[in-house]
Amino acid sequence: MRLLTTILLLLNISLAYSENEILIDASTTDIENVSEHVEIFLDSSNAIPFEKILQAKSFTPNNQEIINIGFNAASLWLKLDLVNMALDEDKDFILEIGNSNLDIIEIYEIDGGELSNYQLLGDQIPFSERILPFRTNLFPFHIDANTEKSLYLKIQTNGALQVPLNISTPIQFFINHLKTETAYGIYIGIMLVMVLYNILIFLSLKDLNYLYYAFPILANSTFFLSLTGHHFQYLFPNSPAVANNVTVISIAAWILTSSFYAKSSLQSKKYSKPADIALIVTMILGAVGILLPFISSYGFAVRVNSKLTLVNSLVMFVAGLMIWYKGNKSARFFILAWTAYLVGTFIFALMKYNFIEQNNFTKNVLAYGGIIEVIFLSLALSDKYKLYKREKENAQKELLEQQLQANAQLEEKVNERTAALQEKQVELEFNTNSLKEAFEQINNKNIELEQQNEEIASQRDMVEKQKIHLVESKDKIQASINYAKRIQATMLPSLSHLQSLFPDSFLVFRPKDIVSGDFYWCAKVGNKKILAAVDCTGHGVPGAFMSLVGYHLLQDIVVKTKITSPEIILQALHQQILKSLYQENYQLKDGMDVSLIVFDDVSKELEFAGARNPLVYTEKGSFKMIKGDRNSIGSTKPQVSFTKHVIKIEEPITIYMYSDGYQDQFGGPKDRKFGSKNFRGLLEENTALELDLQKEIVERSLDNWMNVDENHHKQTDDILVIGAKLG
Repeated sequence: MRLLTTILLLLNISLAYSENEILIDASTTDIENVSEHVEIFLDSSNAIPFEKILQAKSFTPNNQEIINIGFNAASLWLKLDLVNMALDEDKDFILEIGNSNLDIIEIYEIDGGELSNYQLLGDQIPFSERILPFRTNLFPFHIDANTEKSLYLKIQTNGALQVPLNISTPIQFFINHLKTETAYGIYIGIMLVMVLYNILIFLSLKDLNYLYYAFPILANSTFFLSLTGHHFQYLFPNSPAVANNVTVISIAAWILTSSFYAKSSLQSKKYSKPADIALIVTMILGAVGILLPFISSYGFAVRVNSKLTLVNSLVMFVAGLMIWYKGNKSARFFILAWTAYLVGTFIFALMKYNFIEQNNFTKNVLAYGGIIEVIFLSLALSDKYKLYKREKENAQKELLEQQLQANAQLEEKVNERTAALQEKQVELEFNTNSLKEAFEQINNKNIELEQQNEEIASQRDMVEKQKIHLVESKDKIQASINYAKRIQATMLPSLSHLQSLFPDSFLVFRPKDIVSGDFYWCAKVGNKKILAAVDCTGHGVPGAFMSLVGYHLLQDIVVKTKITSPEIILQALHQQILKSLYQENYQLKDGMDVSLIVFDDVSKELEFAGARNPLVYTEKGSFKMIKGDRNSIGSTKPQVSFTKHVIKIEEPITIYMYSDGYQDQFGGPKDRKFGSKNFRGLLEENTALELDLQKEIVERSLDNWMNVDENHHKQTDDILVIGAKLG
């Protein structure tokens, strides 16, 4: 009956308290799910004093298993209400804030509505000032029997605002952490053993990859120690700023050293240039990350380096795949290692940015991923050594086989030479006898030579007649070609016609032979002026025929049908060339490369389309180039399209159109092509001069290029350059 009464009394007392209050009785040693009883308030202004917080009604119940606000610069206020329901037993507890990387933690202890204790914690405070010397932030408090107590926590940090809470008695606290600290010790021990192991292998094999691998292990271990708070407790207890910077620097150092190790171990330069460049970029990013704490704020540095960690893991994974695909078999263990670490890094980043809740798994996922990574990377190094040993054995075996084969070949050659000498001796005896017969034959040959001299004299007379005939044929052909030149000059636009449409312009036109496969064409339709620079297949007579075909087709398309859109002109020209040259029984692989502009005098708009040839122009002091499309006019493709580019002319510009003859001309001191880059540089260097002077410079540069050190180079191809000022 007395037991029942006690139970009912305790039940009534429990119902009398709020569901957010933490109820303590005589048997309580460890309070689980502390976060479920916490009320939270975010002070975005970071300026509300504690006195107003006491009166605030803005606290809301927490609904997370572990409080996780992510990266947030606001002050986080936490409120815990505790009730000791034990009627005759006082209790001592330790409040543990499990995140050792929180910058400032202010704890206010309220008894009976009055402030009874205040404690300042966090990694910005020297370790020696802590009441309990432990890696996490601990606050011991006492609660009397049958009393209530409130704890207010104000937390500010530049990192992730994650607050795991636990309340336990002192004895239970140390029991809870015995296993945890043992596990951490095992992890760090594994990492240190791996460092020493790789250094010893390096000293034995002299393979630098083993030494390089020790550095990312050290960086990773340092970062893990900074996450758990061990580095602050044991390495930098009186230097909070150094301890914080070590966290950021260890992340960046891991990025730098792991990328350097991957580049060396996977031989990225040999197997995959894109992978090699990506690894160099991550090395540079890691180096920048090391400098960030010294040139920016801690908060900015930790955010940037956290994101770079994820980028680095992705680069490592993709680079491993690319190099494995290119034939480096040892990369398979590397891929497995970075798959494990990438998954761990991704989960850790999601937890830090508050996308997933923090728990024991997500809190230590980097350690799990790191151990798996170390195991697989160690296997990768071992596998690489096995492959190296196998390749060395195969090389030695192949060298031995080559040596045996060389010895056999040498013995065979000695036998062959011996037999050859014996044959030469027999042949020498035979030749001695043959010399006697040769003297007799020489006398007979003298008689034959006299007869042959008479025949040669007769043939010389015949050759002389043929030479006269060839000279006459050449003169006729030359006359025909000269006539063809006059026909071509008559058909194509004259220089005066060009300058009537484009007054401020110049023309450099040099056929390789008498007639040219390059030609220029111009016309005016309404307010629009059209100018084209055309390079036909070949030069000489074949090119000239193509130029006449192109000229007439352009006349029909533009002047007769009034088509003035450059891309449509080129498409129509392409179709007409196909129709003209690609008949059922005869298909010629001839075509044209074209630059074509349309200038509207009224709207001041310049339209351009090109078939393989570009348009170069200057605008507002800037030298620019628009590339033509990759399709030629008259290519075997039945359907091609061309792109129209539009330039709105606000002030006068200078344009240049040309064939490939100038840039393909051989010459200079090293007997090489002039080059498209040098040609555009020549135009850009002199673009501010008058066009007449530009023409003189272009022609003089060509002559100097073709005549260097008394070496005259023949013209390689037809040359066409047009310059004009528009606007």
